[in-house]
Amino acid sequence: MSTTQEAVDQAEADRIWEQLTDSLFNDRGLVDKFWQRVIAELPSYRRFDPATLEVVQTRAAAGRAIRDKRLPSDAEREHWKLAGETRARQGVDPTDMMQVLRIYQDELLRRARRFISDSPHREAVLFELMELMTAWTSMGMVASLEGYRKVEHEIHREIGVQESGVVRRALFGAIHPAELRIELDAFGVAEQPDMFAIRARQTEKVGLVDIERYLQTSAGLVRRNGLVSIVDGDVCGFVLKLPTTPSPVPIGVAHSSTLPGLQQAFQSATRAHSTAMAFGWDGLVDLRRCSLYPAVMTEAEIGDSLIERYVAPILALGENGSVILETVTRYLENDARLQITANELFLHANTVRYRLTRFEEETDSSLRTTMGLMEAWWAITRHRLKCRQGEAQDSEI
Repeated sequence: MSTTQEAVDQAEADRIWEQLTDSLFNDRGLVDKFWQRVIAELPSYRRFDPATLEVVQTRAAAGRAIRDKRLPSDAEREHWKLAGETRARQGVDPTDMMQVLRIYQDELLRRARRFISDSPHREAVLFELMELMTAWTSMGMVASLEGYRKVEHEIHREIGVQESGVVRRALFGAIHPAELRIELDAFGVAEQPDMFAIRARQTEKVGLVDIERYLQTSAGLVRRNGLVSIVDGDVCGFVLKLPTTPSPVPIGVAHSSTLPGLQQAFQSATRAHSTAMAFGWDGLVDLRRCSLYPAVMTEAEIGDSLIERYVAPILALGENGSVILETVTRYLENDARLQITANELFLHANTVRYRLTRFEEETDSSLRTTMGLMEAWWAITRHRLKCRQGEAQDSEI
């Protein structure tokens, strides 16, 4: 092909391009069709007047740039980012926002194909148009979504601060029940007199989002099961119903039959959670399950005194003492049933009986009395707790 012919072809292609873009971006019918599809296909746009969204103006600006065969500039990217921020504040669904760009490109290319259906330059012109449209659409999607996420994060952070304030005031008795009911309704929590105070701790594998999902308190739910927030480093709050599936982390719980009772319930849930963490328990834990274990934790002077009487003399025996202590521990765990303990340890009952007797002799006590059993259990449980805490401290060093 001669240079002259190439110039003629290029001039013809440029003429078609100019006519095509003028027709496309000045076609009111294209705008109307585009908006009809937006309304029909995207629910979150139906409540808006097109003029208030500046959708048409934004697309027109992009159209002029495409007509000039110009790629998006930094200033135009910033404009689309601001548009995304606006959509977030207006409550437009982000998926719908992305679909607007797809619909516009779809309608534009459909009309372009009809406009130059019989031109020998059809494929080249359409390819160039598609390339430019793709560049603008990609930029628009990325920039507007970036702006949307920025505002969404700000909104979520603000809501999180508000929720955290409500949770703290409810758990520490600093909010009137009537006000709490209003706040709960605003956050999508159905009013209910009975609630459960909860306390849990995040781990490397289970974070706040996972605990919220388990408790069904996530902000995205239409009706939430309660509210939780980070309080003193732990996940704390209250729920309407306790989950029936296994918990991903130990969770201290306490029931409150009234909203004002949440403060006392939270104190109980905190104590149950501390006990569960100290003794390595899993699942949902309340004070009924804890039994006397919280007292073993908090009554240090009593526990250490019992250790001196019931544990220290046995450990002083060396390896034999450790064997005796393990046997007594199993015996207490088995509700003082000798034969079951013997079976678990693969020993003759007389051997177990001998070790129990040796324990009684060394501690000047009797495992046949309620007081003897109770004090021995308390001493051994306190000793095991201190060993566990020591191991935990060593692992942190």
